Amino acid sequence: MLNVENVTVAGRLKVSRFAVGLDQSQMAALLGVSRTTVSSWERGMTEPNVSQFIGWARITKQPVDQLIDGLPGCTPRDLNPEPTD
Repeated sequence: MLNVENVTVAGRLKVSRFAVGLDQSQMAALLGVSRTTVSSWERGMTEPNVSQFIGWARITKQPVDQLIDGLPGCTPRDLNPEPTD
């Protein structure tokens, strides 16, 4: 799960998108918005509405409250840990 202390909502959105291997255009298509809208969210210029946050959370398999608020004590590595054998 994405839990990053002192990272903005925009940063959590971007990191979570990277973790599932989507580019901005792909995420935009899945959410029914433009690529520039996704870019704006990830730069902190605007924020998704509630239904868009929920969609983002479902796509990235992140709890919506953690995308919005984050939790202390974890790093972006938690999103994509090294595989274990």
